[in-house]
Amino acid sequence: VAISSMVGSIYGFDNGAPAKACVTQMPGHSVAAQTTPNPYTIVVSATTYNYSNPQPITVTGTFKGLLLQARSTGSSTAPIGMFSSPPADTKVFNCTTTADSWTHANTNDKTGTTIITWTPPSINAGDIVFQATVAQEKDTFWMNTRSLEVKADG
Repeated sequence: VAISSMVGSIYGFDNGAPAKACVTQMPGHSVAAQTTPNPYTIVVSATTYNYSNPQPITVTGTFKGLLLQARSTGSSTAPIGMFSSPPADTKVFNCTTTADSWTHANTNDKTGTTIITWTPPSINAGDIVFQATVAQEKDTFWMNTRSLEVKADG
């Protein structure tokens, strides 16, 4: 028991982002986010979305942890849509609704390009961005990593 709690304190949340990070995307690592240029990029496959068209979302760069959500470009912090087909070492989880967030499943390096499928909601949610906190290591993470804006189609 003592060993497992030491591992958790060394590596942070080694099996995914905590529920308390759903709104702020603050990982709770007891250190401030990096202020240096962000080495991570979120790439969207289209500039518009509609419900009949799930699309791949890509995070580029090597990282250990992340919390990624689709969010309204307005002031809302509620995740929009649903993620599926998480790649190795990652998983989807529920912040507000089923599979509305994507996170790490362990602290293995996720390298190169990591891709997941996102399905828009069944109603027009307005213009969105994909927003993430990405952790290179427990004490080295960047918040507010954002994709280009994706406009609602229709």
